[in-house]
Amino acid sequence: MKQVVLVVALMAAFGLMALDFSYAWCPSGGSMRLTPPPGRGDSESPGGAPGVQSGSARGLWETWWDTNKDKYLDYKKPFPREVFEVKVEGSSTESTELGMLRALFEQALKDGDFNIRLAAAIAIGRTGDIAYAQKLRPNLADPEREVSDSTMLGIGMIKDTDSIQKIAEKLMDPKGHEVTRGFAAYALGYMRDPKAIDALKKILDFKSEDPQTLWACTLALGLERDPALVPYVGEILLPKKGKKEDSTQKAYAALALGRLGGDEAMNLLIKAFDKEKDNEVLRSIAIGLGMIGNPGAKDTLVTMIKKGKDELVRGFALIALAQTKAEGSYEIMLECANDKKSDDFKAFGIIALGILNDAKAVPELKKVLADKRAAEFVKNAALIALGMLKAKDTIKELMDIVKSVKESETKRDYTLIALGMIGDEIVVPEITELFKNSDKTPNIYRDCCYSLAMLGQHKVVLEKMYKDYEGGNADIKALAVLVLGKIGDKGTVVFLKNRFEKETNKSNRLIIVASLGYLADPNRITTLRELTADNNYQIKFLSIDHVRQIP
Repeated sequence: MKQVVLVVALMAAFGLMALDFSYAWCPSGGSMRLTPPPGRGDSESPGGAPGVQSGSARGLWETWWDTNKDKYLDYKKPFPREVFEVKVEGSSTESTELGMLRALFEQALKDGDFNIRLAAAIAIGRTGDIAYAQKLRPNLADPEREVSDSTMLGIGMIKDTDSIQKIAEKLMDPKGHEVTRGFAAYALGYMRDPKAIDALKKILDFKSEDPQTLWACTLALGLERDPALVPYVGEILLPKKGKKEDSTQKAYAALALGRLGGDEAMNLLIKAFDKEKDNEVLRSIAIGLGMIGNPGAKDTLVTMIKKGKDELVRGFALIALAQTKAEGSYEIMLECANDKKSDDFKAFGIIALGILNDAKAVPELKKVLADKRAAEFVKNAALIALGMLKAKDTIKELMDIVKSVKESETKRDYTLIALGMIGDEIVVPEITELFKNSDKTPNIYRDCCYSLAMLGQHKVVLEKMYKDYEGGNADIKALAVLVLGKIGDKGTVVFLKNRFEKETNKSNRLIIVASLGYLADPNRITTLRELTADNNYQIKFLSIDHVRQIP
């Protein structure tokens, strides 16, 4: 029953429709296929929270965008930066608002609702504050597995190295749930400590281990960010002759090498490409080379793009080539952006032009928007690319799209985000007016919020959302809470704290705690993205899928 309640709550609040399979946030066991209601797409939103996509089919590039957009979107969230107080001698004091959050999170760890306890553990993890460790540790023994699992992840995120032994014991338990063991591996990866590395290696050296635990430990080694691990991980990607090979583990080894970085890791990935035939491994090699960002990978990536037989291998290689900023890349990407055979590949080429950040691409992207035959998801890619390029000379065309009710809602959503990325305050009055009249279109409402936040208009947005929470419909109320966590200030802490204390609806309480976790996060890109961004989302296994479903 707990599983059903949580699934319904999260679907209602966050629109958690999966890309293929969707799991409730740490459900009690196994997997549960969730399918969207009629008329709803399997999508996240252009700018932030998961949402509903209307209009045309969804492109492959959009799934990449869902997990990587945080790198490109800056909502300029005032909190907690605005309350850090540093004394003359260098020490800092805790503000009133941070004290409020600490008291709320610590109390939530003891809440009678297990959903609140697990949400509090993740919220604390987002803070990165080791001072929470003593209060968080007892929940490792929580009778609800979901709470214990989330607590492990939270402890790893705050780098409580004193808990390594207990978490390692969870990892080593051969009878443990696969999600529990996976979360233990990721927690140890976040620790970035020699003892954590030893625990992960102990599992990996025991070849008869459960495959999914081996995959999790392999990926976790990348989180350690220790260059000394490169040769060890390289042996997983390039096993010696006669050794049994697991293509999925090799794929995660490629991703781990990307996270570890450096020339040695790049050379191992290039060497693996020359021998590899499996598409999942090839996709991960492309992603790994992109993370490293060394122009020395250009020839390998160009070969993937021009000779690859798998669309995602070619698409990920385009993204990676853009990330390397290698000389001569523009012409290759422009050719791909004009591809006549595949709209999906064309869209990857367009996004790559945006990432490359060469202003010569702007006129080419404007042609895509003007092409009446272009698929909508291809035009949406062009919109985001223009945002990446901060193309101010396209503002008029983009505002025409935003204001047109004849355009699909999804296209207008992407355009709002692009305008926010461009960053010219000249559009503020018109977007503000649209925001004031967007209560009946939740996605437009949400992306007006994000666009205005990127434009530095937090006061206008926050004032309206506070009012909408009190008097708006249920959809707007839930959206407002989520967005407040992404863009809020110190006043938002007080607002959400007061609502949480009065709230009796279980799903609303869960949403508020999750939102407060984002609000308390001092990082522009939340720590969980270290695990879920730059990932081969085509590979499915329970523990990583559970992490991806955490709001």
